[in-house]
Amino acid sequence: MSWDMVIVVDPDQDDAEYSFAAASMGRTCRAMTEAGMLVTVDPPVFRKAAEFGFTMDDLVRYYQAGPDSPDIPDAFYEMRRANQAARDRAVEQPTGIPAYKFASNDRWLVSPAEITAALAVYDGLAQAEQDELFGSLGDWDGWIAFLRRAVDRRGFRVE
Repeated sequence: MSWDMVIVVDPDQDDAEYSFAAASMGRTCRAMTEAGMLVTVDPPVFRKAAEFGFTMDDLVRYYQAGPDSPDIPDAFYEMRRANQAARDRAVEQPTGIPAYKFASNDRWLVSPAEITAALAVYDGLAQAEQDELFGSLGDWDGWIAFLRRAVDRRGFRVE
C-alpha cells in the first residue's frame, strides 16, 4: 500500500506529486506527530447509506456496477458528494495537519491553512531538533519542499 499526495492546482506538473510507501509513511507520521506537525482532532462524521435509503449490500452493488450504470440511483451520488465534502473540510484555526487525514488514502484534502500551521511548527524547531526528529527519514527535505509548494496550490489530496 502506498500514499500518493497530489497537489490540487496543476496536478499534472512534474512537482505535483509525492509518494510514500507504507513503512516510510508510518515513520514520517510518527516524527511529524512527535514534532507537533500532525495533530489529533476529531474526524468528520460521514453520512450513512441508510440516510439515503439503501443498505450496505446496495452500496457494494452500485460500486460494482460502475459509474455509467443506469441502475444507480441519484441518492448514491448525493451520498458520495456529501462524504467527499466531509473529506474536503478544513479544520478551523488549525495548529497542524489533522492526523486522521494521513490514516487512509481516501482523497482527504489537506488545506493550505493546515499545511501552513504544520510548517510553522517545523520552522519553529531548532536545527538540532529537526535533525533528531527527521534526520533518519529518507527524503525529508523533498517532503518539506512539497508541502511548501502545496500551500500556494490549494493544498493536496491524500490518495
